Amino acid sequence: MVAASDPNSELSKVVVKLGGFHMLMSFLGSIGYIMDGSGLTEALGKIYATNSVDKMLNGHAYSRSIRGHTLLRLALSMIIFEDMKIEDSMLDELVEQITCRDVSYEDVEGCVGNSNLFPSGFCNKLDELKARGPTAQLWVQYFEMVSIALDFVRAERLGLYKEHLHAVRKMLPYFHASGHFLYAKSAHLYLQDMIKLEDTMDGQTFENFKNGFFTVKRTEKFNSGTWTDMVIEQSLMKSMKTEGGVSRGRKKEKKTFVKTLEKLPNLDQIAAAFEEENCPVQSLFENGVRTLLAIYNAPKSEDCIDRLRYAQFIKLTKLNKPVQLSNLPPTSAAAHQHFNRVYYQVQTWLGHDLEPQNWGWIMRDEFLEPVMTMNPPAPEELLNTIFCNCKNGCGSRCGCRKAGLQCSLACGQCNGQACLNASPYQSDINEDGTFDPEILEELETNVVEEENTEEFEILQRLEDDDEEEEN
Repeated sequence: MVAASDPNSELSKVVVKLGGFHMLMSFLGSIGYIMDGSGLTEALGKIYATNSVDKMLNGHAYSRSIRGHTLLRLALSMIIFEDMKIEDSMLDELVEQITCRDVSYEDVEGCVGNSNLFPSGFCNKLDELKARGPTAQLWVQYFEMVSIALDFVRAERLGLYKEHLHAVRKMLPYFHASGHFLYAKSAHLYLQDMIKLEDTMDGQTFENFKNGFFTVKRTEKFNSGTWTDMVIEQSLMKSMKTEGGVSRGRKKEKKTFVKTLEKLPNLDQIAAAFEEENCPVQSLFENGVRTLLAIYNAPKSEDCIDRLRYAQFIKLTKLNKPVQLSNLPPTSAAAHQHFNRVYYQVQTWLGHDLEPQNWGWIMRDEFLEPVMTMNPPAPEELLNTIFCNCKNGCGSRCGCRKAGLQCSLACGQCNGQACLNASPYQSDINEDGTFDPEILEELETNVVEEENTEEFEILQRLEDDDEEEEN
Protein backbone atom coordinates (compact mmCIF):
# COMPACT_ATOMS: atom_id res chain seq x y z
CA MET A 1 0.00 0.00 0.00
CA VAL A 2 2.76 2.44 0.94
CA ALA A 3 4.88 1.58 -2.10
CA ALA A 4 1.91 2.02 -4.47
CA SER A 5 0.64 5.24 -2.87
CA ASP A 6 0.84 8.72 -4.40
CA PRO A 7 4.30 10.25 -3.76
CA ASN A 8 2.63 13.47 -2.55
CA SER A 9 0.23 11.75 -0.13
CA GLU A 10 0.66 11.40 3.63
CA LEU A 11 0.71 7.61 3.26
CA SER A 12 3.90 7.77 1.18
CA LYS A 13 5.76 9.22 4.19
CA VAL A 14 5.07 6.12 6.28
CA VAL A 15 8.00 3.73 6.67
CA VAL A 16 6.86 0.15 7.33
CA LYS A 17 9.08 -1.95 9.59
CA LEU A 18 8.84 -5.63 8.75
CA GLY A 19 8.11 -7.83 11.77
CA GLY A 20 11.30 -9.74 12.54
CA PHE A 21 9.60 -12.52 14.50
CA HIS A 22 7.31 -13.59 11.65
CA MET A 23 10.08 -13.11 9.10
CA LEU A 24 12.30 -15.48 11.08
CA MET A 25 9.45 -18.01 11.28
CA SER A 26 9.16 -17.86 7.49
CA PHE A 27 12.93 -18.30 7.14
CA LEU A 28 12.85 -21.34 9.44
CA GLY A 29 10.14 -22.72 7.17
CA SER A 30 12.46 -22.11 4.20
CA ILE A 31 15.16 -24.15 5.92
CA GLY A 32 12.72 -27.04 6.44
CA TYR A 33 11.58 -26.86 2.80
CA ILE A 34 15.11 -26.86 1.37
CA MET A 35 16.28 -29.68 3.67
CA ASP A 36 13.26 -31.90 2.97
CA GLY A 37 14.38 -35.50 2.34
CA SER A 38 17.94 -34.86 3.56
CA GLY A 39 17.59 -36.77 6.82
CA LEU A 40 17.06 -33.64 8.91
CA THR A 41 13.62 -34.88 10.01
CA GLU A 42 15.09 -38.16 11.24
CA ALA A 43 17.91 -36.37 13.07
CA LEU A 44 15.52 -34.06 14.91
CA GLY A 45 13.26 -37.05 15.59
CA LYS A 46 16.03 -38.48 17.79
CA ILE A 47 15.68 -35.45 20.10
CA TYR A 48 12.05 -34.38 19.82
CA ALA A 49 8.75 -36.18 19.42
CA THR A 50 8.06 -37.24 15.83
CA ASN A 51 4.79 -35.33 15.55
CA SER A 52 6.39 -32.07 16.71
CA VAL A 53 9.21 -32.15 14.15
CA ASP A 54 6.89 -31.10 11.32
CA LYS A 55 5.92 -27.92 13.18
CA MET A 56 9.59 -27.25 13.87
CA LEU A 57 10.51 -27.51 10.20
CA ASN A 58 7.72 -25.23 8.99
CA GLY A 59 8.71 -22.61 11.59
CA HIS A 60 5.51 -22.58 13.61
CA ALA A 61 7.15 -24.06 16.74
CA TYR A 62 9.60 -21.17 16.89
CA SER A 63 11.43 -21.78 20.18
CA ARG A 64 11.72 -25.52 19.66
CA SER A 65 12.89 -24.99 16.08
CA ILE A 66 15.65 -22.58 17.15
CA ARG A 67 16.87 -25.00 19.83
CA GLY A 68 16.82 -27.99 17.47
CA HIS A 69 18.68 -26.24 14.66
CA THR A 70 21.21 -24.83 17.14
CA LEU A 71 21.93 -28.32 18.53
CA LEU A 72 22.46 -29.76 15.04
CA ARG A 73 24.66 -26.82 14.07
CA LEU A 74 26.73 -27.39 17.21
CA ALA A 75 27.07 -31.09 16.39
CA LEU A 76 28.25 -30.25 12.85
CA SER A 77 30.70 -27.69 14.27
CA MET A 78 32.24 -30.29 16.57
CA ILE A 79 32.70 -32.72 13.66
CA ILE A 80 34.34 -30.03 11.53
CA PHE A 81 36.62 -28.87 14.36
CA GLU A 82 37.75 -32.43 14.96
CA ASP A 83 38.62 -32.71 11.27
CA MET A 84 40.59 -29.43 11.40
CA LYS A 85 43.16 -30.98 13.78
CA ILE A 86 43.89 -27.83 15.75
CA GLU A 87 47.02 -27.97 17.89
CA ASP A 88 46.37 -28.41 21.58
CA SER A 89 48.81 -25.64 22.46
CA MET A 90 46.74 -23.08 20.54
CA LEU A 91 43.55 -24.20 22.25
CA ASP A 92 45.19 -24.14 25.68
CA GLU A 93 46.51 -20.62 25.04
CA LEU A 94 43.08 -19.32 24.01
CA VAL A 95 41.34 -21.02 26.95
CA GLU A 96 43.89 -19.50 29.33
CA GLN A 97 43.32 -16.02 27.87
CA ILE A 98 39.56 -16.34 28.24
CA THR A 99 39.89 -17.74 31.77
CA CYS A 100 42.17 -14.88 32.79
CA ARG A 101 39.80 -12.45 31.02
CA ASP A 102 42.58 -11.12 28.80
CA VAL A 103 40.23 -11.54 25.80
CA SER A 104 37.17 -9.33 25.91
CA TYR A 105 33.76 -10.03 24.40
CA GLU A 106 34.54 -7.58 21.59
CA ASP A 107 37.82 -9.40 20.83
CA VAL A 108 36.07 -12.74 20.41
CA GLU A 109 33.22 -11.23 18.38
CA GLY A 110 35.58 -9.22 16.16
CA CYS A 111 38.05 -12.07 15.71
CA VAL A 112 40.97 -10.05 17.10
CA GLY A 113 44.24 -11.69 18.08
CA ASN A 114 44.77 -15.45 18.21
CA SER A 115 41.04 -16.13 17.95
CA ASN A 116 41.19 -14.95 14.33
CA LEU A 117 42.89 -18.21 13.35
CA PHE A 118 39.88 -20.35 14.20
CA PRO A 119 37.14 -18.59 12.14
CA SER A 120 39.38 -18.30 9.09
CA GLY A 121 40.44 -21.94 9.35
CA PHE A 122 36.84 -22.99 9.90
CA CYS A 123 35.67 -21.13 6.76
CA ASN A 124 38.44 -22.73 4.74
CA LYS A 125 37.33 -26.13 6.00
CA LEU A 126 33.74 -25.41 4.91
CA ASP A 127 34.97 -24.55 1.41
CA GLU A 128 36.93 -27.80 1.38
CA LEU A 129 33.86 -29.80 2.39
CA LYS A 130 31.77 -28.24 -0.38
CA ALA A 131 34.08 -29.78 -2.97
CA ARG A 132 33.32 -33.32 -1.76
CA GLY A 133 29.94 -33.56 -3.49
CA PRO A 134 26.30 -32.43 -3.52
CA THR A 135 25.47 -34.02 -0.14
CA ALA A 136 28.28 -32.17 1.58
CA GLN A 137 27.24 -28.96 -0.18
CA LEU A 138 23.67 -29.39 1.08
CA TRP A 139 24.71 -29.79 4.71
CA VAL A 140 27.23 -26.95 4.52
CA GLN A 141 24.40 -24.83 3.13
CA TYR A 142 22.23 -25.94 6.06
CA PHE A 143 25.02 -24.85 8.42
CA GLU A 144 25.11 -21.43 6.73
CA MET A 145 21.31 -21.04 6.84
CA VAL A 146 21.17 -21.75 10.57
CA SER A 147 24.06 -19.33 11.06
CA ILE A 148 22.04 -16.62 9.27
CA ALA A 149 19.06 -17.28 11.55
CA LEU A 150 21.23 -17.08 14.68
CA ASP A 151 22.93 -13.89 13.39
CA PHE A 152 19.46 -12.41 12.86
CA VAL A 153 18.45 -13.28 16.43
CA ARG A 154 21.73 -11.95 17.81
CA ALA A 155 21.42 -8.64 15.94
CA GLU A 156 17.94 -8.12 17.38
CA ARG A 157 18.93 -9.07 20.92
CA LEU A 158 21.91 -6.72 20.94
CA GLY A 159 20.34 -3.92 18.86
CA LEU A 160 22.88 -4.14 16.01
CA TYR A 161 21.26 -2.31 13.10
CA LYS A 162 23.81 -3.04 10.35
CA GLU A 163 24.07 -6.72 11.29
CA HIS A 164 20.26 -6.89 11.23
CA LEU A 165 20.08 -5.60 7.65
CA HIS A 166 22.99 -7.84 6.63
CA ALA A 167 21.15 -10.92 7.90
CA VAL A 168 17.94 -9.89 6.07
CA ARG A 169 19.95 -9.47 2.86
CA LYS A 170 21.32 -13.01 3.23
CA MET A 171 17.80 -14.41 3.71
CA LEU A 172 16.50 -13.17 0.33
CA PRO A 173 17.79 -15.99 -1.94
CA TYR A 174 16.45 -18.65 0.42
CA PHE A 175 12.99 -17.04 0.45
CA HIS A 176 12.97 -17.26 -3.35
CA ALA A 177 14.34 -20.83 -3.41
CA SER A 178 11.64 -22.11 -1.02
CA GLY A 179 8.73 -20.33 -2.71
CA HIS A 180 8.14 -17.78 0.08
CA PHE A 181 7.63 -15.04 -2.48
CA LEU A 182 5.59 -12.71 -0.26
CA TYR A 183 8.37 -12.47 2.30
CA ALA A 184 10.95 -12.27 -0.49
CA LYS A 185 9.14 -9.25 -1.92
CA SER A 186 8.43 -7.66 1.47
CA ALA A 187 12.00 -8.15 2.72
CA HIS A 188 13.35 -6.63 -0.51
CA LEU A 189 11.16 -3.52 -0.10
CA TYR A 190 12.05 -3.40 3.59
CA LEU A 191 15.78 -3.30 2.78
CA GLN A 192 15.23 -0.50 0.27
CA ASP A 193 13.30 1.57 2.82
CA MET A 194 15.90 1.01 5.54
CA ILE A 195 18.76 2.02 3.23
CA LYS A 196 16.94 5.28 2.34
CA LEU A 197 15.86 5.88 5.94
CA GLU A 198 18.84 8.11 6.72
CA ASP A 199 17.73 10.57 4.02
CA THR A 200 14.08 10.69 5.12
CA MET A 201 14.43 10.64 8.92
CA ASP A 202 15.68 13.33 11.26
CA GLY A 203 19.41 13.00 11.91
CA GLN A 204 19.28 12.53 15.68
CA THR A 205 16.26 10.25 15.44
CA PHE A 206 18.04 8.07 12.89
CA GLU A 207 21.14 7.84 15.10
CA ASN A 208 18.99 6.67 18.02
CA PHE A 209 17.17 4.23 15.75
CA LYS A 210 20.45 2.86 14.43
CA ASN A 211 22.02 2.57 17.88
CA GLY A 212 19.49 0.12 19.24
CA PHE A 213 16.12 1.87 19.17
CA PHE A 214 14.93 -0.16 16.18
CA THR A 215 14.30 -3.01 18.62
CA VAL A 216 12.14 -3.09 21.76
CA LYS A 217 13.75 -3.51 25.17
CA ARG A 218 11.66 -4.11 28.28
CA THR A 219 14.73 -4.12 30.52
CA GLU A 220 18.25 -2.68 30.52
CA LYS A 221 19.77 -6.13 30.77
CA PHE A 222 22.27 -7.30 28.15
CA ASN A 223 20.92 -9.28 25.18
CA SER A 224 17.29 -8.30 25.87
CA GLY A 225 16.10 -6.87 22.53
CA THR A 226 12.74 -8.13 21.24
CA TRP A 227 11.05 -7.88 17.84
CA THR A 228 8.21 -5.41 17.60
CA ASP A 229 5.71 -7.97 16.33
CA MET A 230 6.68 -10.36 19.14
CA VAL A 231 5.96 -7.61 21.67
CA ILE A 232 2.56 -7.09 20.04
CA GLU A 233 1.85 -10.83 20.29
CA GLN A 234 3.00 -11.01 23.91
CA SER A 235 1.18 -7.92 25.16
CA LEU A 236 -1.66 -6.60 22.99
CA MET A 237 -2.79 -9.85 21.38
CA LYS A 238 -2.29 -11.79 24.62
CA SER A 239 -4.59 -9.44 26.51
CA MET A 240 -7.21 -9.82 23.78
CA LYS A 241 -7.11 -13.62 23.53
CA THR A 242 -6.76 -14.61 27.19
CA GLU A 243 -9.56 -14.89 29.74
CA GLY A 244 -11.46 -11.63 29.89
CA GLY A 245 -10.10 -10.41 26.55
CA VAL A 246 -12.10 -9.20 23.59
CA SER A 247 -12.14 -12.49 21.69
CA ARG A 248 -11.77 -15.11 24.47
CA GLY A 249 -14.72 -16.82 26.09
CA ARG A 250 -17.43 -15.44 23.81
CA LYS A 251 -17.05 -17.94 20.96
CA LYS A 252 -16.68 -15.25 18.32
CA GLU A 253 -14.19 -15.07 15.50
CA LYS A 254 -12.85 -11.87 13.96
CA LYS A 255 -15.32 -12.06 11.08
CA THR A 256 -18.21 -12.30 13.55
CA PHE A 257 -17.04 -9.18 15.37
CA VAL A 258 -16.71 -7.30 12.09
CA LYS A 259 -20.23 -8.30 11.02
CA THR A 260 -21.60 -7.30 14.43
CA LEU A 261 -20.01 -3.86 14.24
CA GLU A 262 -21.11 -3.39 10.61
CA LYS A 263 -24.73 -3.89 11.69
CA LEU A 264 -24.36 -1.24 14.39
CA PRO A 265 -26.32 1.88 13.36
CA ASN A 266 -24.37 5.15 13.08
CA LEU A 267 -21.04 3.34 13.29
CA ASP A 268 -19.32 6.24 11.50
CA GLN A 269 -20.56 8.68 14.14
CA ILE A 270 -19.29 6.45 16.95
CA ALA A 271 -15.84 6.24 15.34
CA ALA A 272 -15.83 9.99 14.68
CA ALA A 273 -16.33 10.64 18.40
CA PHE A 274 -13.01 8.95 19.23
CA GLU A 275 -11.27 10.85 16.41
CA GLU A 276 -12.61 14.23 17.56
CA GLU A 277 -10.08 16.37 19.40
CA ASN A 278 -11.21 17.51 22.88
CA CYS A 279 -14.26 15.26 22.71
CA PRO A 280 -16.44 15.44 25.87
CA VAL A 281 -15.96 12.48 28.21
CA GLN A 282 -19.71 11.86 28.40
CA SER A 283 -19.92 11.55 24.61
CA LEU A 284 -17.07 9.00 24.61
CA PHE A 285 -18.81 6.96 27.29
CA GLU A 286 -22.18 6.94 25.51
CA ASN A 287 -20.69 5.89 22.16
CA GLY A 288 -18.44 3.29 23.76
CA VAL A 289 -21.35 1.74 25.67
CA ARG A 290 -23.35 1.44 22.45
CA THR A 291 -20.47 -0.51 20.92
CA LEU A 292 -20.14 -2.85 23.91
CA LEU A 293 -23.88 -3.49 24.01
CA ALA A 294 -23.74 -4.56 20.35
CA ILE A 295 -20.74 -6.87 20.96
CA TYR A 296 -22.54 -8.59 23.86
CA ASN A 297 -25.78 -9.02 21.86
CA ALA A 298 -27.83 -6.79 24.14
CA PRO A 299 -31.54 -6.27 23.34
CA LYS A 300 -32.27 -3.10 21.40
CA SER A 301 -34.21 -1.74 24.36
CA GLU A 302 -31.20 -2.11 26.69
CA ASP A 303 -29.01 0.98 27.14
CA CYS A 304 -27.23 0.22 30.44
CA ILE A 305 -24.12 -1.97 30.55
CA ASP A 306 -24.55 -2.68 34.29
CA ARG A 307 -28.10 -4.00 33.83
CA LEU A 308 -26.92 -6.18 30.94
CA ARG A 309 -24.14 -7.58 33.14
CA TYR A 310 -26.64 -8.38 35.91
CA ALA A 311 -29.13 -9.95 33.47
CA GLN A 312 -26.48 -12.20 31.92
CA PHE A 313 -25.23 -13.19 35.37
CA ILE A 314 -28.75 -14.23 36.44
CA LYS A 315 -29.20 -16.14 33.19
CA LEU A 316 -25.96 -18.10 33.68
CA THR A 317 -26.71 -18.96 37.32
CA LYS A 318 -29.87 -20.79 36.21
CA LEU A 319 -27.68 -23.36 34.42
CA ASN A 320 -26.26 -24.59 37.75
CA LYS A 321 -22.71 -24.12 36.45
CA PRO A 322 -19.85 -21.96 37.71
CA VAL A 323 -20.12 -18.46 36.23
CA GLN A 324 -16.99 -17.18 34.52
CA LEU A 325 -16.97 -13.50 35.41
CA SER A 326 -14.56 -12.83 32.54
CA ASN A 327 -17.36 -13.78 30.11
CA LEU A 328 -19.69 -11.09 31.46
CA PRO A 329 -19.78 -7.52 30.16
CA PRO A 330 -17.56 -5.11 32.12
CA THR A 331 -18.98 -2.80 34.72
CA SER A 332 -19.66 0.79 33.70
CA ALA A 333 -16.72 1.98 35.82
CA ALA A 334 -14.29 -0.45 34.16
CA ALA A 335 -15.69 0.36 30.71
CA HIS A 336 -15.22 4.08 31.36
CA GLN A 337 -11.48 3.60 31.97
CA HIS A 338 -11.24 1.40 28.85
CA PHE A 339 -12.89 4.08 26.69
CA ASN A 340 -10.42 6.63 28.05
CA ARG A 341 -7.48 4.45 26.99
CA VAL A 342 -8.99 3.88 23.54
CA TYR A 343 -9.44 7.62 23.06
CA TYR A 344 -5.86 8.28 24.21
CA GLN A 345 -4.52 5.68 21.75
CA VAL A 346 -6.52 7.08 18.81
CA GLN A 347 -5.47 10.64 19.59
CA THR A 348 -1.83 9.53 19.81
CA TRP A 349 -2.10 7.99 16.35
CA LEU A 350 -3.55 11.27 15.07
CA GLY A 351 -0.57 13.17 16.46
CA HIS A 352 -2.29 14.84 19.42
CA ASP A 353 -0.31 14.84 22.68
CA LEU A 354 -2.36 13.91 25.74
CA GLU A 355 -1.36 13.18 29.31
CA PRO A 356 -1.80 9.39 29.78
CA GLN A 357 -2.54 9.76 33.50
CA ASN A 358 -5.70 11.66 32.56
CA TRP A 359 -6.89 8.92 30.23
CA GLY A 360 -7.02 5.60 32.03
CA TRP A 361 -3.35 5.14 32.99
CA ILE A 362 -1.44 5.45 36.26
CA MET A 363 2.31 5.75 36.89
CA ARG A 364 3.68 3.08 39.24
CA ASP A 365 7.39 2.42 39.74
CA GLU A 366 8.18 4.57 36.67
CA PHE A 367 5.91 2.41 34.47
CA LEU A 368 2.45 3.16 33.12
CA GLU A 369 -0.23 0.68 34.21
CA PRO A 370 -3.90 0.66 33.15
CA VAL A 371 -6.51 1.79 35.67
CA MET A 372 -9.00 -1.08 35.77
CA THR A 373 -11.71 0.70 37.76
CA MET A 374 -12.11 3.46 40.31
CA ASN A 375 -14.64 1.48 42.38
CA PRO A 376 -13.77 -0.98 45.19
CA PRO A 377 -14.08 -4.72 44.47
CA ALA A 378 -17.32 -4.84 46.47
CA PRO A 379 -19.45 -2.50 48.61
CA GLU A 380 -18.04 -1.69 52.03
CA GLU A 381 -21.01 -3.38 53.73
CA LEU A 382 -20.18 -6.65 51.95
CA LEU A 383 -16.47 -6.40 52.61
CA ASN A 384 -17.15 -5.95 56.34
CA THR A 385 -19.03 -9.26 56.41
CA ILE A 386 -15.75 -11.03 55.66
CA PHE A 387 -13.62 -11.17 58.79
CA CYS A 388 -11.42 -13.55 60.74
CA ASN A 389 -10.90 -14.47 64.37
CA CYS A 390 -7.24 -15.44 64.17
CA LYS A 391 -5.60 -15.23 67.58
CA ASN A 392 -1.97 -15.00 66.49
CA GLY A 393 -0.63 -13.15 63.47
CA CYS A 394 -3.16 -14.03 60.73
CA GLY A 395 -0.92 -16.46 58.83
CA SER A 396 -1.71 -18.68 55.88
CA ARG A 397 -4.91 -20.01 57.52
CA CYS A 398 -6.44 -16.51 57.83
CA GLY A 399 -9.92 -16.32 56.28
CA CYS A 400 -9.35 -12.75 55.05
CA ARG A 401 -6.08 -13.76 53.39
CA LYS A 402 -7.76 -16.72 51.64
CA ALA A 403 -10.44 -14.35 50.30
CA GLY A 404 -7.74 -12.10 48.88
CA LEU A 405 -8.54 -9.27 51.32
CA GLN A 406 -6.60 -7.51 54.03
CA CYS A 407 -7.82 -7.66 57.61
CA SER A 408 -10.18 -4.87 58.66
CA LEU A 409 -11.73 -3.40 61.79
CA ALA A 410 -14.40 -6.13 61.62
CA CYS A 411 -11.85 -8.83 62.47
CA GLY A 412 -12.38 -10.14 65.97
CA GLN A 413 -8.83 -10.32 67.36
CA CYS A 414 -6.48 -8.21 65.26
CA ASN A 415 -8.95 -5.47 64.22
CA GLY A 416 -6.93 -5.10 61.01
CA GLN A 417 -4.08 -3.37 62.86
CA ALA A 418 -1.71 -5.88 64.46
CA CYS A 419 -1.24 -8.80 62.11
CA LEU A 420 0.73 -9.89 59.04
CA ASN A 421 -2.32 -9.33 56.80
CA ALA A 422 -3.07 -5.78 57.94
CA SER A 423 -2.80 -2.66 55.82
CA PRO A 424 0.55 -0.88 56.39
CA TYR A 425 -0.08 1.91 58.89
CA GLN A 426 2.37 4.76 59.21
CA SER A 427 3.13 3.92 62.82
CA ASP A 428 4.32 0.45 61.85
CA ILE A 429 6.56 1.60 59.01
CA ASN A 430 10.12 2.87 59.18
CA GLU A 431 11.38 5.91 57.29
CA ASP A 432 12.64 3.74 54.41
CA GLY A 433 9.14 2.32 53.82
CA THR A 434 9.65 -1.06 55.53
CA PHE A 435 7.94 -2.60 58.55
CA ASP A 436 9.57 -2.36 61.96
CA PRO A 437 11.69 -5.57 62.34
CA GLU A 438 10.58 -6.05 65.96
CA ILE A 439 6.89 -6.04 64.95
CA LEU A 440 7.51 -8.49 62.11
CA GLU A 441 9.58 -10.81 64.33
CA GLU A 442 6.84 -10.88 66.96
CA LEU A 443 4.11 -11.59 64.41
CA GLU A 444 6.13 -14.34 62.69
CA THR A 445 6.83 -15.95 66.06
CA ASN A 446 3.09 -15.96 66.86
CA VAL A 447 2.28 -17.51 63.46
CA VAL A 448 4.87 -20.27 63.92
CA GLU A 449 3.59 -21.02 67.45
CA GLU A 450 0.02 -21.16 66.16
CA GLU A 451 0.91 -23.55 63.33
CA ASN A 452 2.98 -25.76 65.68
CA THR A 453 0.04 -25.87 68.13
CA GLU A 454 -2.34 -26.94 65.37
CA GLU A 455 0.10 -29.65 64.17
CA PHE A 456 0.43 -30.93 67.77
CA GLU A 457 -3.36 -31.09 68.15
CA ILE A 458 -3.65 -33.08 64.91
CA LEU A 459 -0.98 -35.57 66.03
CA GLN A 460 -2.64 -35.87 69.43
CA ARG A 461 -5.98 -36.72 67.78
CA LEU A 462 -4.28 -39.39 65.62
CA GLU A 463 -2.69 -40.98 68.68
CA ASP A 464 -6.05 -41.00 70.49
CA ASP A 465 -7.71 -42.65 67.48
CA ASP A 466 -5.02 -45.37 67.40
CA GLU A 467 -5.52 -46.10 71.11
CA GLU A 468 -9.30 -46.42 70.61
CA GLU A 469 -8.80 -48.88 67.73
CA GLU A 470 -6.42 -51.00 69.86
CA ASN A 471 -8.99 -51.10 72.67
